[in-house]
Amino acid sequence: YEDGHVIVGSVDGNRLWGKELKLDLCLLEWSPDGRNLLFATLDHKVQIYDSSGNYIAKMGLHTDDRTPIVGLEWYDTSSGVEEQGQPALAIGFSNGLLQLMRHESDDRPIVVDTGMAAVKLQWNTSGSVVVVAGNHVSTSSTNERREVAMMQFFSPHGHHLRTLKVPGSSVAALSFEGTSLRIALAVDSFIYFANIRPDYKWGYFGSTVVCAYPKMDRADTAVLFL
Repeated sequence: YEDGHVIVGSVDGNRLWGKELKLDLCLLEWSPDGRNLLFATLDHKVQIYDSSGNYIAKMGLHTDDRTPIVGLEWYDTSSGVEEQGQPALAIGFSNGLLQLMRHESDDRPIVVDTGMAAVKLQWNTSGSVVVVAGNHVSTSSTNERREVAMMQFFSPHGHHLRTLKVPGSSVAALSFEGTSLRIALAVDSFIYFANIRPDYKWGYFGSTVVCAYPKMDRADTAVLFL
């Protein structure tokens, strides 16, 4: 709860423990292995607790103490990754900064400036893309202020992949479907659906089509001949 009251329960509805933290909370996230909990606070900090509610440490954030945290997402790497050791923990800030970390104690995170006011972030279902949604404000030659809703797609290492402009003033929510080939967006009073077209690696020679793709259950790449 926002007032710092934390309750942890089991899937069958039983309460495991409860604790009153002296924090004003806005976001929380389990670690994929279930050992730690991350709590983002309204005073723009992230604190690390173990699964029993014991304080461990404060996470290092690469922004000032006055920037609100708008997203805290940890991809479960046990579901498969394209590259071993890739960043899986994403933290988004309202000023557009995106911090990508390999683990909660990563002292060399990747920090990306998206150049917009961020409101949401989300990993796709395979951990190969992280999306930041927000608003970009521009001024025309006649000093007319224009606000555009958009989403920016990044690789786990912070490389910009694509920008998608969305009709409306603000993206309230977004969600990938199971294969990450479609995304649903809640914008103002509308719901939009967009198809995702990955940049596949392929070639053609000798009447044969060859394509390469990562195997999510193993740390290697498969090559397919058709």
